[in-house]
Amino acid sequence: MKHIITLLFSIYIILNINGCATVKQIGETVKTIQTCEFTLETIEPSIEIKAPKITLQGIKDPSVKIVFDLNINITNTTDMNLSMNKIDFDVYADNKLIASSTTSNNISIAVGETKSLPAKVSVDPVNATKKLAKELQGQDVAYHVDGIFYFKIKDWYIPIKVTLKESN
Repeated sequence: MKHIITLLFSIYIILNINGCATVKQIGETVKTIQTCEFTLETIEPSIEIKAPKITLQGIKDPSVKIVFDLNINITNTTDMNLSMNKIDFDVYADNKLIASSTTSNNISIAVGETKSLPAKVSVDPVNATKKLAKELQGQDVAYHVDGIFYFKIKDWYIPIKVTLKESN
């Protein structure tokens, strides 16, 4: 019985040591990935107006769609190849949240490589109308994007939170 308890205790110690090493390795990997460079190259709003259908029952399906085209550059400054499959975006105009979106893009970034990531974020017209009106009147609107980039390392998805501001 004493041998069984000793064996079980030994297994428990080995599992704890391996578990702590894995957590430490993940922490170091997160710090390494955070050194990558994320740049918001462009953010361009556009308005798409869909013409309404006129029928005998009345006017149907008029719509206004506001889309922000984002172009983000990601430079891999680590010593390992990276892959990413999901990004969550929050778009702000003058520090007010106007849109949230999730994209699922499988991207591989080799060591030292810079990849351009185009993304589209649709906006509720009510949230963006005042800010776009300012832009159309020639006033500056300060945009920024909060993003969570999900990098895959082995079987783990590591979220890296980044705030991106316009580069101009």
